[in-house]
Amino acid sequence: MTWNRPIFDSGLFGSANRTVCNLWTRGAALAEDNAETFAWARREMAAGAIRDLGLVQLQTATLITGANNRWKYEFVPFYPTNQNGIADIITVLPSHTAFSNQVAYNLREWFNTATLVDNMDISVPPASVGPVGSRYNAGTGSWPGSPLYAVVQLRVVLDKAGREFPYFDRPNPVRCEDSFEFGGGE
Repeated sequence: MTWNRPIFDSGLFGSANRTVCNLWTRGAALAEDNAETFAWARREMAAGAIRDLGLVQLQTATLITGANNRWKYEFVPFYPTNQNGIADIITVLPSHTAFSNQVAYNLREWFNTATLVDNMDISVPPASVGPVGSRYNAGTGSWPGSPLYAVVQLRVVLDKAGREFPYFDRPNPVRCEDSFEFGGGE
């Protein structure tokens, strides 16, 4: 069986005249013919910057000493099962030591302070913030550091000293604390 790309002598209804239709066909052919080149270019754009990436499940969070609303996260590699039940999802095995290092940082928390979280003032209305994947415990009025319920895409880059720096970027859970004025709740 053979296949060829059509050449349009006339256009479709509306604004797509024959020139536009032929350009669509040539553009699709270019993308198809150069798919490997485009994939290579995407990999090269990050070459040297992102050393590795993969899915991880956050396990515990420990508040960084001297910092407010910033945590160090311990994690394990995550290999999800296919949701339609056919087979497990195949993932590339992490090759760098950062995946066995098991400590990562959330870039979203980098500039957090006692009153600013993700550039939002949490003092008016009063709010509390927990580590990514934590669930607020109303009985104790706190955000436990474990267990955590989050899967994130972890990226690994090198710092200026050549050490691997694993990070992810995910918003933290926030809970409004003033129940009288603002209705309270999460």
